Amino acid sequence: MIGEIDEHWQVPLDTQMETLGGRLLRQTPTQIEDAYLERGIEAAQRELASLEAEKLAELKASETKKAAKKAERLQAKIDAAQQNVREREDELAAKLRSVKEEGNEKIAVLESQKATATKESTSLLEQRLADVRADYQRRTQRLTEALERRKAAHSTSAA
Repeated sequence: MIGEIDEHWQVPLDTQMETLGGRLLRQTPTQIEDAYLERGIEAAQRELASLEAEKLAELKASETKKAAKKAERLQAKIDAAQQNVREREDELAAKLRSVKEEGNEKIAVLESQKATATKESTSLLEQRLADVRADYQRRTQRLTEALERRKAAHSTSAA
């Protein structure tokens, strides 16, 4: 039971409440109203904090999803770039094989021409053979080094 009592002395009311086994809280109506308002504000603040936490969790989940989608797109680009590198390495290796074959064919043709050539044209063919071999050597060395650099760069980036 709640009651509002205006008292001048506390002892008579305290004595009466003791005999009845009651409990006495002395608060003014303003204090009760203020406490009620404070509890209402606290409850509203807890609800606001809960909603803000929920919103933050949703944003983080959204960012995680967004980050995951971005990572997927980046991985697709990485995969495509890796495939492109492998294709370029394959092209370079094919070019190296082609240069070697072409050089061997030229050398073979010049060697066969030299075998049937006259003395005057033999020296010209020998010079041509030396030039073809030197050119073949330079090209294959350059392509081999380029291929090795690409493969080394590819293996370090893949690691």
